Amino acid sequence: MCKILTRSDKCKVVIQFFCRHGIKRTHNVCFQESQPLQVIFEKNMCTNTLMIQPRVLAEAMVLFTSTQEEVTLAVTPLEVCIKSSNEESMELNSSVYSEMSVGPDEFDFFQIGVDTEITFCFKELKGMLIFSEAIHAPISIHFDFPGKPMALSIDDMLLEANFILATLADEPSRASSPQSLCLSQKQKRSDLVCSNSKAGTKDSKATECILRKVAPKRLYPDETLTNISALENCGGPVMTRVNGEISEVPESSVSDTEEEPRSPDLRKVKEKW
Repeated sequence: MCKILTRSDKCKVVIQFFCRHGIKRTHNVCFQESQPLQVIFEKNMCTNTLMIQPRVLAEAMVLFTSTQEEVTLAVTPLEVCIKSSNEESMELNSSVYSEMSVGPDEFDFFQIGVDTEITFCFKELKGMLIFSEAIHAPISIHFDFPGKPMALSIDDMLLEANFILATLADEPSRASSPQSLCLSQKQKRSDLVCSNSKAGTKDSKATECILRKVAPKRLYPDETLTNISALENCGGPVMTRVNGEISEVPESSVSDTEEEPRSPDLRKVKEKW
């Protein structure tokens, strides 16, 4: 006899087996509550759609090793190529590289709107093929660009199943998108304008410094007056300044009125004589 019960307080499922001779075996299985993921994906809006019999696709999957983790699906309007992923082919440990091309005639429905390559998990694809072969129903593949999800669907009279798989994002193509190129060009232009403005300010400052060094030193009015007074005190020739220029004046041209006046006592002595 078997008895199964749950304990919500301990998050466990208890399975008990009651055997002969009073032997009882108990198994405690822990569980964790989870919320199912709901993917918002419209497979009918995809630009690329392929429908193929599972037997034909299974023959192509035989070429890949059991240790293969990811495969790449490359499509063009002329053919469909299934090959090992680029990351695994570059590793030195993996010595097997598989690639197989299938023509459009092998497909029940063939619609390619955009040439693209998508990389996805190989294990989920094999599980879908096993399920499709068991019910003898064709499998449909809906996909767009790298990084967007792909759908593996089975649509039969009695059954409809949809499997949503994730694909690897194509980083090099994203880096070279037109929007990123425009942003990089704007950044380069702004950097160029800033460098030109900085260079112009540096040139103007350098020119101003050179002009200051080359310009001769001019005589200011205070310096001219001090120089003239110093010359007069030394008993040298009289210096005059006319219209900002300094010239020498001879002593004979000095008028008698500039002589110092005599004292009145000396005048009286002369009159007595």
